[in-house]
Amino acid sequence: MKKIDPIFTPRKLNPDDAKVIFHPIDYIVFNGMKTPEPIKNIILLDREEKGTDHRTLQKSIEKKSGQTRKL
Repeated sequence: MKKIDPIFTPRKLNPDDAKVIFHPIDYIVFNGMKTPEPIKNIILLDREEKGTDHRTLQKSIEKKSGQTRKL
């Protein structure tokens, strides 16, 4: 499964809980959205920064949200 889904499964996240937005980050994951239980948390997933502008944007998001996870 890791070869088919290298992003969500290795992180123990349900791909159905993820929404693709690509900018300013790649994915927002509503962890637990597809279960009858309440959402556990919201995770911002983004690729490694590529260049100064992207790095600055990621740091700004991390500062405001408290957490992002790099792909």
